Amino acid sequence: MVTEINRKTGKEKIKELLTAAGDKEKLLLASKYSGKLKLKQSPLAIQKKLRNEWN
Repeated sequence: MVTEINRKTGKEKIKELLTAAGDKEKLLLASKYSGKLKLKQSPLAIQKKLRNEWN
């Protein structure tokens, strides 16, 4: 669904459109995926290996 909002749209209308869109349960919890990776190689070596796959 596409909702167009321009500068003249009031706060009440925006809130009304957001509640009509719903789906508040499908929020992404980005903190779940944050953290550090433990790598066996240096990041540059991995990057060179990935870029060299097509050659």
